[in-house]
Amino acid sequence: MATNSNVFVDSGPTPATAPPSYDMAISASPIQCDQPSTSSYDQKCAAVLSRIRDMVLAPNFTPSSVAPNINAGTAALPAAELSSIINQPNIEGHTALYWAIMNNRQRAVWALNELILIKYSPDCKSDLYVACMATNNQVIFRGLNFGTSHEDYCVRNINILGCPRDKLEVHICDEATNQFNVVLQIGMFQKRLRTVKVGLFYEFIAEGRAWWLNIKMREPTDGI
Repeated sequence: MATNSNVFVDSGPTPATAPPSYDMAISASPIQCDQPSTSSYDQKCAAVLSRIRDMVLAPNFTPSSVAPNINAGTAALPAAELSSIINQPNIEGHTALYWAIMNNRQRAVWALNELILIKYSPDCKSDLYVACMATNNQVIFRGLNFGTSHEDYCVRNINILGCPRDKLEVHICDEATNQFNVVLQIGMFQKRLRTVKVGLFYEFIAEGRAWWLNIKMREPTDGI
């Protein structure tokens, strides 16, 4: 058995100053526009983006405002268009999920994340990594289902029924020396290790960095 580990360090921007002030409107009323056709649709998109912007940036944010604004957005736009808006870096050069993580608005994070269809855009995925590293937030990183291979996911959930998701915990030992412990609980370890060709892959956030760990079987040599 061989283990390989590496670390990804991102020097991307982190907010140095507080975001600008925005007025907050908590309402479940539908988004309506006076002008028809394309102009009306563009206005709906702008209105939905404005609500999302408020959820992730407004200084007077309250968690109870998330559900009404999400409901208004889903009522105004098709799911694909709403997913596209969330996937784009259209708020101060970043995605909505980036700002929700940076400003510790977890209810907004999970509500917006549920609206993403199929997968994250490259811009959105990069933003999520940067935000989780900047805030050192392993809980959100883990909750976004990063850090596992697709092949292992299929084996664990389709071919090996009843195997729960592995547990991964990061414990900081000494912040001054950047020491931490990682505790892994791996279900059906040997069976999965022999089944998944790429090995078992884990990724986690610790000390403001993204680390990965790959555990796999050594290739036999000389018939041994």
